[in-house]
Amino acid sequence: MAIAYQTVAQLSELPEGGNLFVEVDDQPVALFRVEGQVFAIDDVCTHDGGPLADGILKGHEIECDRHGARFDIRTGSVLCMPAVESVRAHHVKVEGESIMVAINDSGDLPKEAPKAPLAAASSHTAPVTSSAAAPETAIPVAELNFDQETIVNALKTVIDPELNVNIVDLGLIYTVQTRGSEVDVEMTLTTPACPAGPEILRNSVKAVEKVEGVTKANVKLVMNPPWSPARMTDDARDILGIF
Repeated sequence: MAIAYQTVAQLSELPEGGNLFVEVDDQPVALFRVEGQVFAIDDVCTHDGGPLADGILKGHEIECDRHGARFDIRTGSVLCMPAVESVRAHHVKVEGESIMVAINDSGDLPKEAPKAPLAAASSHTAPVTSSAAAPETAIPVAELNFDQETIVNALKTVIDPELNVNIVDLGLIYTVQTRGSEVDVEMTLTTPACPAGPEILRNSVKAVEKVEGVTKANVKLVMNPPWSPARMTDDARDILGIF
């Protein structure tokens, strides 16, 4: 089936390095112009629904101005917590001065996230690591069966025992980065004196190391930036009755 493009804007409306909100088939779409190319993704942050067209564009990354989630404008891939789901990237072509977009409902655009860490934090404390020694022979990267999304899903099995909500939906995970067969995680707690902190950290290490191919999990506790309820997902808010 032929892709049905429609004109949504003119190049004069989208300067180099600019963002622009448009509607395509009654769906909100964010346009970006970088290095002479135009890109289109859903104009909805998957963390809390914030408009990405109002975000901060840095190279090929758009940062939601609400809580700092970042997405690759070329693929829609999520790059940064607190968002954990990607957005759709749409078909774009330019004819003369006209920017034309077709909604991507078939999923045939590249969706593989660039190999970059999820959003960084700072002010590390000592890491919590597994006591198991790494094997002498490293697993070839080609044989690894996990990526950042797999690790995030594993961390969703870790429940804060006081709030009965998983630590991803609570917004406790700041970064996830894979290095060969090792995984680095930076996370926080709802309060520095959280009595369940040691248990949550231990369970996080265990959850990551249960993922096939992971030989070692390094979990670092960070307190800057401090956690706030704004980091929670809608699912967590529903469970806790926060509206």
